[in-house]
Amino acid sequence: MKFLLLLLLLFSFIKNQDNNKILELNDNNFDEFINKTEYALVLFYPSKKVLKDYSKYLIKLNNYINNENPKNKFKIAKYDCDTYNNVTNKYSISCNLRLYYYINGTKYFYPYNYNFKKLKLFTDIKSKGSIIEIKNSSEIEEYKKLSRVILLSTFDQNSKENLLFNSLIKKYEEIFIFLYCNSNECLQTFPSNIYMLKTFDEPQITFDKTKEISIKSLEEFITVYSIELAGKLNIKSFNIMLSTNQTSLFYLRSSKNKNFVKFDKELKEIAKNYRNKMYFFYINVDKNSTIVNEIMNIFVLDKYDFPLILIFDAHAITGKIANFNMKNSINKENVEKFIEDFYAGKLEREPDSEPIPQVKSALKIVVGKTYKSELEKKRNILFLYVKENCNECLVAINIFIEFAKKYTKKLKDKRIVFKLINLSYNEVFGFKYDKFPVILLYEINNKQNPKLYTGELNNIEIEKWFANELKWKFIPVLQKKIEDL
Repeated sequence: MKFLLLLLLLFSFIKNQDNNKILELNDNNFDEFINKTEYALVLFYPSKKVLKDYSKYLIKLNNYINNENPKNKFKIAKYDCDTYNNVTNKYSISCNLRLYYYINGTKYFYPYNYNFKKLKLFTDIKSKGSIIEIKNSSEIEEYKKLSRVILLSTFDQNSKENLLFNSLIKKYEEIFIFLYCNSNECLQTFPSNIYMLKTFDEPQITFDKTKEISIKSLEEFITVYSIELAGKLNIKSFNIMLSTNQTSLFYLRSSKNKNFVKFDKELKEIAKNYRNKMYFFYINVDKNSTIVNEIMNIFVLDKYDFPLILIFDAHAITGKIANFNMKNSINKENVEKFIEDFYAGKLEREPDSEPIPQVKSALKIVVGKTYKSELEKKRNILFLYVKENCNECLVAINIFIEFAKKYTKKLKDKRIVFKLINLSYNEVFGFKYDKFPVILLYEINNKQNPKLYTGELNNIEIEKWFANELKWKFIPVLQKKIEDL
């Protein structure tokens, strides 16, 4: 009898061990598993990297689902993307440690921490469905443990408003938790409407019933209020920012600046007055991340001193990066004045620009963001303006390279400098010429009235021209023929 009991216990142990084993997917069984499984959580991992820290959480989760909570519907699996790659190539999944969850075959990115507590809470909640019906308002607190933003509808289940609310789920499934409650208790606390419940800033936002409820107005409601009044820019907020027409203010700061923490609080106070008009973000420029690098590239911020306040105008002309940089010292009064001037149309936006060249050369390469300061320098300037796909521009560039070598390097003549700007990638406000190349001479005491060269594209003719304009004695040291350049 004891022997039979031991056999039964051993069989039960072996069965549990087998149930707790994480299913290993490959290129042959992946699609079948995903299509036949209602809820799946899949870890994509490179086997050549450490996996054990993440595997132990999944094993523990698998054990919990199989032995402790039968209501949790998730099946746990893993896919070795070093051994196999057809699936990752087919579904554009990078071979890094990534968790995705699937609901009836649709893939979503798992957005939380990779620890057992979060995984357990997440799979328990998601097993209840994409929209979860609750019986009373006290249940909401449980869902706040997982998500910082919860969307709640208390309209009648079959009402037009509630159906529109439900239609948002697919788009925002992986970002928010959707709840529905129509009990008497809920309606006393939350009269028929749509609500956003948060763990930061304003804890409860009610949809403005004076607006017609539509997909557009609901998406506006979500995108405006789901982002912090003034918070760190992350992937979620960056994507929302790019997908809306909301203007954004960036506070780009360096950890080397001792006052930046104090100003964070002031910026949040300012943000309250512009809740429906402008996003406010902090960006730590010392942090090497994809988002920081993207912002630095978009706004060409490689040579700015930090901290810096910058406004990105979402209503700019298509193809133009319309940003405005605050020139004054950063304090509450100056930032408020800067925002007021922006909305009053008193600010001049930053021009489109390439990054500032790091390599120095005799022929000064100018970009949109340096053009104004380069023009203001106390020197005579011969400026060459070019565009892409212009053969004559290439000839002119070679002539200017020779000029720069002669006057800057050989003669060390400080009376004139030679500069070049490519207007295909850089913007000069008010530039009125459309036939390229354009050569303009800016005299040191008359920068407001540049002189246009209209002669032949010939090195000697150009040199004769600007020497005559500057009343210099002309010495033809450039004897090369134009066809040799």
